[in-house]
Amino acid sequence: MEKMHYHMVGIGGTGMSGLARILKAEGNVVTGSEITLTEITRALEGEGIPVACPQTGRNIPKKCDMVVCSAAVPKTNLEYKAAKRRRIAIRKYPEVVGEVMSGKSGIAFCGTHGKTSSAALASHTFAISGCDPTFLVGGDLVAYETNSRVGSGRHFIVEACEYQRSFLNLSPEAVVITNVEADHLDYYRNLDDIIAAFGAFAGKVPKKGLLVVNAADANAKEAIKGARAEVQTIGLCAKADWNARIVTSSPGRTRFEIRYRGRGLGVADLGLIGEHNVLNALGVAAVAHWAGLRSAEILHGMSTFRGVKRRFEVISGSLPVTVIDDYAHHPTEISKAIAAARLMFPDKEIWALFQPHQYSRTRFFLDEFAEVLAAADYVVIPNIYDVRDPASERKKVGPRDLVERIRKCGGRAEYTAGFAAALNLLEDELTPECALITMGAGDVNAVAYEYCRRLAG
Repeated sequence: MEKMHYHMVGIGGTGMSGLARILKAEGNVVTGSEITLTEITRALEGEGIPVACPQTGRNIPKKCDMVVCSAAVPKTNLEYKAAKRRRIAIRKYPEVVGEVMSGKSGIAFCGTHGKTSSAALASHTFAISGCDPTFLVGGDLVAYETNSRVGSGRHFIVEACEYQRSFLNLSPEAVVITNVEADHLDYYRNLDDIIAAFGAFAGKVPKKGLLVVNAADANAKEAIKGARAEVQTIGLCAKADWNARIVTSSPGRTRFEIRYRGRGLGVADLGLIGEHNVLNALGVAAVAHWAGLRSAEILHGMSTFRGVKRRFEVISGSLPVTVIDDYAHHPTEISKAIAAARLMFPDKEIWALFQPHQYSRTRFFLDEFAEVLAAADYVVIPNIYDVRDPASERKKVGPRDLVERIRKCGGRAEYTAGFAAALNLLEDELTPECALITMGAGDVNAVAYEYCRRLAG
């Protein structure tokens, strides 16, 4: 691509910040703006990417070739309007990712759950095998301390999001669909609409490419009907093309035998727990094998993977109370996170601090949220993280509604008006016999780190 000056509105988002790093590494000039400054924007500043705050039309440099906007930027945004007036090219984040990916062998991980962990594991496996991939993932890889990198190899590994059908801007050669469930119902009409979107994405994979799907996921299998590419399935059952037999599961690690169409590839030793992570690893094994990696390289990548920040990340170290931070914001993800906490800490009382993400998502999944959260020993609900929803949504549901539903499901739950009140409650009530898991796609991780800071004295 020709060297350009990009100005990125909403640069502090996970995807946008990763794209900014890639664009700068390719020799472009990159600036950006945010509503508030965060740890991410401070890191970007330290890497030579200026970030303006607040967002005003004056932030766009005089010499600017393109304005890139995140999905959260409305057309009423002052910088968007200024770019329109100045007739500067405006592109959405996924459009630019698609342009950057062109010319590379794209490998995309999509699905309602598991795409970040899968894409991160693949990025590490390819990197440690000497493939030197470019990658763009929705979370920082612990070992790399970043969510993106420009490599000299031919592969571009990307996490592909279905929101607003953004993944249709990509043209990968291989796609892994981890699962398909109802989500983003503020945009999609229903589950059938979601399946159709995944189907359109699967249809973009060329005949010479590869589609990998969960053998047990009926929605994912429905989505790939009519696709041109070869299809390989993953699962814990022997009938799946790629299947696994769990050998041992201990706190923090899972050992499992990988088999491909009846042939054993060896035993993987993964530093993650839960069957869902075994399935994610099988998807990675499938695309890595397709790309030419040897079995030993695949197994080595899995054994040395150190995880992704905010994906069941134990952050408390040797502190007296165990603290885990997780990005879970959908009922299925919450269920798996609480189950993993039970498996990893069987003798501890599990406390969950869940920050609902979006009023609309809370309303659509109110009963499902209540049912899975009731599985924790105690649940704390602060205010709902408000993003993207119109003002009318705030009148339809609130955090107290979720607390009431949890109690009706037999759970113990309490509403706290903000993070300060939640921190006070945790300080008063948690003991070394407890494990706290903070969950949500918003800024609830700030509570986890502040609580650990107070514990450390």
